[in-house]
Amino acid sequence: MLEVHQTEAAKFVPDENATCLYSRHEAKAFYGDRLIAVNVLFGDPAAEVPASNVRALCGVFDVNLVPRRDADDKASVARLGKVL
Repeated sequence: MLEVHQTEAAKFVPDENATCLYSRHEAKAFYGDRLIAVNVLFGDPAAEVPASNVRALCGVFDVNLVPRRDADDKASVARLGKVL
């Protein structure tokens, strides 16, 4: 299961986070360990949302990728994040 999120304040709202968490838990309950949940978090989480929100979101996934933090070419990732 792959979910992509954008931390831009207007898009990173509590209702969407709750829906994401619910659907992820439902899928894990049905598929169990056969499902690997991957979160790709675009944007600049350190500057755009509270750290507690990011920890909460990342805490329920098996793998978290934050391109702005994890990628070598940060400028390209920033441009890609703006397109999304």
